This record gives sequence, C-alpha cells and structure tokens, in this order.
Amino acid sequence: MSPAQPRPWYRAKAPAEVVRDALAMASRKRREGCDPCVDAYLNLARKNGSTDEQIAAALRTDEPARPQLCECCRACDEGDP
Repeated sequence: MSPAQPRPWYRAKAPAEVVRDALAMASRKRREGCDPCVDAYLNLARKNGSTDEQIAAALRTDEPARPQLCECCRACDEGDP
C-alpha cells in the first residue's frame, strides 16, 4: 500500500474554470487600477490555456481606473509581504 497523498489546502479546478476565474479577476483588478494584479491573473489564465481573444475580450469590457495598487500589492511594494 502506498501512503496517502496529502490533500492540498485548495480545491483543484479544471483549466477552463481557472481561465474563467482568472479573467474575471483580471477584469476586476483592471477596474480597480492594480496593474500588478492584472498581469498576475492574465499570466495564470495563459498558463491554463487562455487564448489571446479571451484575454482581449475580458479587458475590452472594462474601462481602467486611475492607476493604484490594491492593498496586497501596496504592502508588497512597501516591503511588507
């Protein structure tokens, strides 16, 4: 018998679900004006098979806010991860 594999702390998602959720968060973060988060979510979507057309559609639906960092990125930028 092989030892039981530890369960991850997160729920695994199918790549299509990851793409959908990552693009939704990229769109949200774009509206909020946090470019580092937008880039991170777009990279996640690409790694899970997102097409350029899907990315363009997600970004086309929203007008960007004035640039600002979200709270988590602001903390990292200030050296307090």
